[in-house]
Amino acid sequence: MRDGANRSRLVSIVVPFLDESESLPRLWDELAASLRDRPEAFEFVFVDDGSTDDSPEFVRALAEQDPRVRLVRLSRNFGHQAALTAGLRAAAGEAVLSMDADLQHPPQLIAPMLERWHAGARIVQALRQDGPGWSAKRVLSRGFYRVFRAVCGLDLPAGAADFRLLDRAVLEGLLRFREPPFWRAMVHWAGFRQEVVRYTPPPRRYGTPRYTVRKSLGLALEALFAYSKAPIVFLWTLAGVAALVGILGVLDALSAYLLGTAERGWPSLMVTSGFLGAAILASLATIATYVERIHRVVCSRPLYLTRPEAPTQETGADGQQPSDPPAKGL
Repeated sequence: MRDGANRSRLVSIVVPFLDESESLPRLWDELAASLRDRPEAFEFVFVDDGSTDDSPEFVRALAEQDPRVRLVRLSRNFGHQAALTAGLRAAAGEAVLSMDADLQHPPQLIAPMLERWHAGARIVQALRQDGPGWSAKRVLSRGFYRVFRAVCGLDLPAGAADFRLLDRAVLEGLLRFREPPFWRAMVHWAGFRQEVVRYTPPPRRYGTPRYTVRKSLGLALEALFAYSKAPIVFLWTLAGVAALVGILGVLDALSAYLLGTAERGWPSLMVTSGFLGAAILASLATIATYVERIHRVVCSRPLYLTRPEAPTQETGADGQQPSDPPAKGL
């Protein structure tokens, strides 16, 4: 079956990149070596997330030499999740595999991921296993996954990244999401038959990590607000504690009045007022966060814009594919 029915099956490899001129040539060499003897047909969708180096020129030259290569250019840097979404929308394969361009996602894993897909898995997730040592980013990452699993009810495993294979049926369903994407959670929310391939990322050889601690924290907050009611539950708890503190403050002030030492009520009054003020501000900030998310969905602002590279590769302002799908069987 592998050499027969699988030969005509198109698999898309989606690679978002930002200023990866050093790593892209090595990545292409490793992809070519890893997939040379595979029976499937492949297309390679590279998504430029607003690079300022000559990365897009390398991919454009590659596309001129290899018709399987396609370049999608965003009009500016919209972020990794937006670039990933652009690539997934542009992909035409029956299976779509996404990976980063920094060589932290080994191309050698693509073959076992494809084998699991052929065996019936609809989602194949590559899980990162960290080596020895620690860093602030690694500690924060582990903490996020624990908090996410506890408050969101989704069994998102630690080490889950955007190195995964999605069956076309799964991808079509996930692309119907209108909210800001967090693909790691969306994939696990979808269900379906999922299998895991574990790997240890090699040391980064080129460039510097693009996901800073600040960006990671922003993505973590986006995920928590999107998939959990924990902030609202926390506010109700905070409101209950604030009410209890207020009652105790009133009782303290009343006892001070009855005992003729009313001046003692000022500290408790200040503490109570300060706590209630903090609770109100926290409540307003959380409500504003949800309102802002609703505003983004209602406005239907496009997640990204693309630069037209060629008439056959052009995408619309809303990031959707043109009416004529790209040719298969490249």
